[in-house]
Amino acid sequence: MSNVTEKGLVELREQFDTMHEQLFGHSAPLEEVEVVNYRARATAVVPKVEHHPADVRTSKPIDSAKIGERDVCFDAAVGVEKCRIYDRDLLEPGHSIQGPAIIEQLDSTSVVYPGQNAVVDPYYNLVIQVG
Repeated sequence: MSNVTEKGLVELREQFDTMHEQLFGHSAPLEEVEVVNYRARATAVVPKVEHHPADVRTSKPIDSAKIGERDVCFDAAVGVEKCRIYDRDLLEPGHSIQGPAIIEQLDSTSVVYPGQNAVVDPYYNLVIQVG
């Protein structure tokens, strides 16, 4: 990288004013330049992530993840139904939840409708089976 010189700054300013004129149809060579945005690009080599499935046999019963119940209306024709509420962080591989249920976590809420089943797979994914 070269050192910044007074001459280099003058040339850079002239190039800026020329490009600004070409792009926007005007320039202001007597005004101060204000830098509004900076952009940077970086590239890195990272090791490939290895996903290892957990043991499918859960050590805790599903009720250990249950945090309550509430009345929920899934269908106006059916009305309000009791709905179990689960903490997503407490679910383990092998846990299976029959709908109706709500699974809450910090950044989202998963709804398991009546007739659906949610299963936590060996990678901790929540797989909702419909029908």
